[in-house]
Amino acid sequence: IRLREIRSHEGSQARAWEELTYQLRPPAGVHHVETRKTRAPDAGVEWYEVYDDGPGEGFQAKFHATLEDALGGMRESVKAVCTKRPKLTKLTFVLPYDFTDSGTANNKTGQDRWDDAVARWRNDFPAASQIEFKTIRAGDITARLTMKEHAGRREYWFGGVDITDGWLRQR
Repeated sequence: IRLREIRSHEGSQARAWEELTYQLRPPAGVHHVETRKTRAPDAGVEWYEVYDDGPGEGFQAKFHATLEDALGGMRESVKAVCTKRPKLTKLTFVLPYDFTDSGTANNKTGQDRWDDAVARWRNDFPAASQIEFKTIRAGDITARLTMKEHAGRREYWFGGVDITDGWLRQR
């Protein structure tokens, strides 16, 4: 599965990524009331989870080639969430790539850039200090897409041959 080769939806791959990530969203937590999907302008999230105890959890899909390309848009999402969605306590970005993480101090990795960005957001937007920032990355999405129950989604969004037990038996 090549996530960057997702078919267009409503005229763009970015819009397709938003739709796919919503379809593959993680299960909601305890005390979940409802899931609310948004459209642009979305006040920083593609969808969010409402819980009966008040705090919410937002998700934002970013379809860029690299983290460096996405950071500006992520910052705008964080700013929007801080000003327009004060009840959100978690914000998860869903990305079509994994971060580099060499483990050496001599090299700035994707993980370092992510950590630095989160620190800047917390410094620049006071409300961001109350938000837990997370990511769902390419490996996570690919793992879900390779599950048997997502065969239809794989075919729809990416095409190609689905190598199942039945397909192998026929050959």
